[in-house]
Amino acid sequence: MNTLTELIGKCNSSGMFETVDYNKFNDLLMVHYSCVMEGSTLSVHDTEMLITQNITPEGKPLEHSLMTSDHYAALLKVNELAKNPKLKFSHALIKDIAATVMRRTGEKVNTPLGTYDKVLGEYRLNNVPSIGGHYYISYDKVSASMDKLIQTVNETLPKVQSPDDVFALASYTHLESLTIHPLGDGNGRTARLLNNLILLNKKMPTLVIDAEKKGKYIEAIKTSREQGTIDAFNDFLKTEYIEYWEKEFFCIKRRILVEVKDSCLQFFELICILITILTQSPYNIVFKSC
Repeated sequence: MNTLTELIGKCNSSGMFETVDYNKFNDLLMVHYSCVMEGSTLSVHDTEMLITQNITPEGKPLEHSLMTSDHYAALLKVNELAKNPKLKFSHALIKDIAATVMRRTGEKVNTPLGTYDKVLGEYRLNNVPSIGGHYYISYDKVSASMDKLIQTVNETLPKVQSPDDVFALASYTHLESLTIHPLGDGNGRTARLLNNLILLNKKMPTLVIDAEKKGKYIEAIKTSREQGTIDAFNDFLKTEYIEYWEKEFFCIKRRILVEVKDSCLQFFELICILITILTQSPYNIVFKSC
């Protein structure tokens, strides 16, 4: 298996990220898998037709189509934010991304402490259960915990240079966001978008997590929380990342070889036609004497 640095170098030199359609396909796949992790029943084809042709799949819950469309809109927003070389995280930025994720599937939540709106990406004002009967951190610690996350990202992001260090920061942001669970809904989708915001800002390709690996994804989260480090989670994401982009690089390389082969065959056929024309010409004696 290639190291992260070698892989990024190969992918960049191939020119694969300069193809708009290719980047859009990977964006669609990232959104599809991310939504499937949250219960969407749309297929890859459904997602492609929904995003590119605005065709809502029949026989599938409308909420799943709305979830997917809004997630894609949030990813487009992240793509634009990532272009800023002086990118800084803030509560407003995170809430804006979360609001886009929940734009048409969110709702207001009434609690004893007041009302918060998922559609606006507001932080929760209630305690929410986690897997296994546990609870995420108390609502009254959410803001302070997000302050710490934002500060860490903004202090570290300008300093990280190597792909491994960038990836580790993205994994940390992803895991911390999931652990704090600041939102009433859309935490997983928003965390994966924040991860990709860091990668894209540092000119690294998107992280695409296969929905079939959801079990291992959750297990890696639990292990990292129990161990108090990002190692297990970072290792899982990095393995997924390298395997995905190695496969994509191989596919692109194979396609280029096929295109070169086709071009050579076309050129050879053209030469054969020219030779045939010249040898059958009444002036071919001139060419022979030359």
